[in-house]
Amino acid sequence: MQSMTKRSTGYAAALTMLLLTLPLISGAKHGEVHAQGTTTAGGPGVETRNQPVHVEAGATITGPIQSRNGRVTVGEGAEVRTVTTRGGQVTLGERVRADAVSTRNGRITVGPRAQVGSLNTRNGHIEAGAYTTIHGPVESRNGRVDLGEGVQVEGDVDTRNGAIDLAPGVRVRGTVESRNGQIRLAEDGLIEGHVRTRNGAVHLAAGSSVDGHVRTRNGAVRLEHARVAHHIDVMNGDVHLGGTSRVEGDLILLMPEDRGSWSWLPFIESTGRTPVIRIDADAYIGGRLIVDERARIEIEPGADVPEPEILPSREAWERQ
Repeated sequence: MQSMTKRSTGYAAALTMLLLTLPLISGAKHGEVHAQGTTTAGGPGVETRNQPVHVEAGATITGPIQSRNGRVTVGEGAEVRTVTTRGGQVTLGERVRADAVSTRNGRITVGPRAQVGSLNTRNGHIEAGAYTTIHGPVESRNGRVDLGEGVQVEGDVDTRNGAIDLAPGVRVRGTVESRNGQIRLAEDGLIEGHVRTRNGAVHLAAGSSVDGHVRTRNGAVRLEHARVAHHIDVMNGDVHLGGTSRVEGDLILLMPEDRGSWSWLPFIESTGRTPVIRIDADAYIGGRLIVDERARIEIEPGADVPEPEILPSREAWERQ
């Protein structure tokens, strides 16, 4: 009788502990979930307020992971659903499989060869390791975006205030856009949409290609043995077509009538620098070459380009 009483008391204590911890941390289908000071298993997902969450390597979480201010770490080869945190960093290990990952104020780091639904942060850096596949958009409001070698993105890559750096062999099946930051596409990369930046340079390395247009208001555009399928449109900045670069559409460099009053960037008005178009001997332009009369043109002999059309300003072109 005494033995049965002790056994019943032990079962009751274990059940009470499980019920107390389930609202805070739910467990994994395979493997374990750890939060600071808490380990449990057997529920649909993970939820914490300020405690960090660690998903063991190879684990499977069948429900969402949610943390208000705690760091979330998912170990190598684990499989999870959505990961959401308001003020914590998210780190996904190598070969992790996850649905949407989002954080309001934190960095998102994805290891190599992972499979992720989408990546979104309001204030944080996004970094994806080599040969990762992202099946949706990559978005950061205030932070840079770095995609490693061979990364595949089946959506847009966008940041409002930050640079975008795409390593060799990256493929984006969408548009790449930064309001205030440079965009760099390394060797043999492909962007199937457009490349746009308001205040930042654009650099396309050897073997890279953009199937749409390239547009920047305040920033240089440089191609090195690269290809743009549509036009290049620059308002304030240099343009260099290096090596065997090809622009299948128009190349346009036109400034506003009053550069200083149009732009909020003080260096444009104070320096009064003249933009320059440089075209190497083996470069090609399939459309028109439309150039502001205040710019300078340097075309090497042998370049396959049309005769420049000189206009006084962007407004004059738009009035045509």
